[in-house]
Amino acid sequence: MKHKFVFLSVVVVLALAMLACSIGDKTPTAVAPTDAPVKTEAPTEAPTEAPVKTEPPTQGGTGELTVVSAYGYQDSWDYYHVTGLIKNDSNKAVSEVELTIEMRDASGATVLKNYDDNFVESTTFNPMLTTLLPGESAPYDYYIYTDMVPETFTVSVSGSLSGDATRAGVEVRNAQLIPGDNGTYAIVGELINNSSTSAKINDLAGVILDGDGNVVAADWSYDMCNILQPSGDASGMDYAPFAITLDAPTDGSFTDWQVYIDAVETDTEDVAPLYISFTNNYFDDFGDFHIVGVIENQGTDTYYTSLLGGVYDANGLVVDAGTVSVPLYIKAGEVVPFDVSYWNLVSWNDEIAASIDTFTVQIDPYWTYTVDYDLVDLTNVTTTKDERSSGQISLGGTLVNDSGKALYNATVVGYLMDADDNLIAIQWTYVFPEGDAIADGDSNNFEMTFWLDPAVDPNSLTISYMVQGDVK
Repeated sequence: MKHKFVFLSVVVVLALAMLACSIGDKTPTAVAPTDAPVKTEAPTEAPTEAPVKTEPPTQGGTGELTVVSAYGYQDSWDYYHVTGLIKNDSNKAVSEVELTIEMRDASGATVLKNYDDNFVESTTFNPMLTTLLPGESAPYDYYIYTDMVPETFTVSVSGSLSGDATRAGVEVRNAQLIPGDNGTYAIVGELINNSSTSAKINDLAGVILDGDGNVVAADWSYDMCNILQPSGDASGMDYAPFAITLDAPTDGSFTDWQVYIDAVETDTEDVAPLYISFTNNYFDDFGDFHIVGVIENQGTDTYYTSLLGGVYDANGLVVDAGTVSVPLYIKAGEVVPFDVSYWNLVSWNDEIAASIDTFTVQIDPYWTYTVDYDLVDLTNVTTTKDERSSGQISLGGTLVNDSGKALYNATVVGYLMDADDNLIAIQWTYVFPEGDAIADGDSNNFEMTFWLDPAVDPNSLTISYMVQGDVK
């Protein structure tokens, strides 16, 4: 179990103001301040900072697309990887590059299979950046699950389309390589937009290098912000944390890395009127770190949004980043709870967990958009099981469709409040029909388990629900 700390909540990015609201309130109880808060700035220099290794685009060049390197290894999960770099040595931009790979055993027989589990002589895949300008490079990684090591492999360029991009000035800041167990590594840091326009991050990939500068592992980032606002944005929306996790060879110890970015200039649009405030943060018994809060929609449309959390050490360096979708569509005037608790490193590394000093939560404008679904609130919820012990509450319940309409599905969000009406924890689950729809009047069962701060008395908490149905 992790040590417990009192954390300083860094002001949230992409929230235009901090609000004091009750969950489910249709009217905010506090007026947004005139000046939007700005996220605390991480230092630009730190003693432990690794050198920034982004590759700026270069102009010109002759020749064609080339495979610069190819390296094969088996990771600790018994996946065999072929990884390396390609480079655009032509004098034109390209996109949608296609690579072809062959992998053979000692007898010369292919070890590749298609989706029907039939052997094939070769297969195609794509590198990790969508568009390459002249002189730019991109990593790739093809892997298969196997208990044998192929004798030979070859990678070649088999196709591409013409490309077009105006690169945004996106750079990596305060990044570091963090080693884990059994060949796992993470590259963590921040992306900052130095352009006067917004930047769209199409792809973000990282590689690990051996002592000779050869790529020995590569992967994408799934935990980043896809849209960064123009440089100098008052609410801190021009930068965001990121994390890239990689499975490298287990027989080496690596210290060198590089990050590759496919970022383009894009039109700057108004930020959704979504406002975030924190209510609680804690480690549960499994070592998962929870950031709990509420998000309010002060607009007139209904929104879907995804949240990106970042945790920082005392030097202002990112030590992890993680994403989560808000479980409910946020209707105009509504306040709904959230919990960011999916992390690449914190949950598995006690040292990283103990280093957390501050944290952030932000929306990603790319994954924030209006929806016109026909949504209804359901209120007929009965708790049928309530089992409480240190660090957890297990609930069972019955949901009756009292909307008067047939539903595709329903989302049940449970939330726990303490005696002072503070939001402590949330959990959610989905109810799906046995047939085509949840008919009006149908009753459906659900279950959910809350993982709590073990220092909190679970018997002191009260349970409430928010239920949203998607009308068929």
